[in-house]
Amino acid sequence: MRVDDADDRLRKAMLFTAADEYGYSCHDAGADDVLVSGPDGEATISLTHLRRLAAPEPLDEWFGLIRDHVSTVIATLAVERQSPVDVTDFPPMRALIRTRVYPDSGNEGDLVCRAIAPGLVQRLLIDRVHTVAPVQRSWIQHWPTTEAELFCLAEDNVRADGGVDLDTMPLDGVPMAEGLPITRLIGPEYLTAHIRWLDAYPVVGPAGALVIVPSKSVMFCYPITDLDVLRATAVLARLGDIVHADEPWPVSPWLYLWRNGSLDLAARTIPTDDGLGIFPSEAFEDLINTLGTPPGPGSGDGA
Repeated sequence: MRVDDADDRLRKAMLFTAADEYGYSCHDAGADDVLVSGPDGEATISLTHLRRLAAPEPLDEWFGLIRDHVSTVIATLAVERQSPVDVTDFPPMRALIRTRVYPDSGNEGDLVCRAIAPGLVQRLLIDRVHTVAPVQRSWIQHWPTTEAELFCLAEDNVRADGGVDLDTMPLDGVPMAEGLPITRLIGPEYLTAHIRWLDAYPVVGPAGALVIVPSKSVMFCYPITDLDVLRATAVLARLGDIVHADEPWPVSPWLYLWRNGSLDLAARTIPTDDGLGIFPSEAFEDLINTLGTPPGPGSGDGA
């Protein structure tokens, strides 16, 4: 995403104005962060996040978007101060526990999380409708359960919330993508958790699925059947790079391999001077070697 200094200054001014309307003050907290402080506490708001939120919208809607975001942050502070999570009472927590996939920061601190593939971690959260709090390890020391059982409970709760919406990506205008059955998964708040059970949806082929999770609000899948997966890799790599760079709440631009209930890295992607470098994992190369000979011209594959 190209950064426009004038637009950034405008969004920052809108942030300061919106916070002031709620009785909060703003202070710079780094190159791209603003600390919002007021009666119920303080929180850091990312200007990068505001940039991503506003980018697809017309200028006359920016202030409304930014004010809504500030309102949500302040409401969360108010709820946390007035009605903090009672971590000593586990039974009510059971219905509130959810899970979501996040980028692996390498420094999760006291947060309860587990690695599910290179670059990805799965966190436990407490969803109280108006606020979402990450579960802390200090909370669960005296809970009558294990971390593994909590992750199972969280996944069961996410499933019970409902499934995802599927649609076929209209990529026929992209020559390399013609005929590729790439599916977009969107919908629920905890969409990314569904990467753990992709076989519940018609997006997995006999050799598994290639999947990207570029942001918390969208995933893309390709069912692996033959060496057309090589074209799909190039298409998904570019798509993942674009969405990860532009959308709010980015997760990962990398490609992942879903097989038999397990998730593994398929390929890392790195922007280069010439475009985008794709670096397949050993596991993905091994899978490709089992898929046979690439379809030739005139085979009806659309290549």
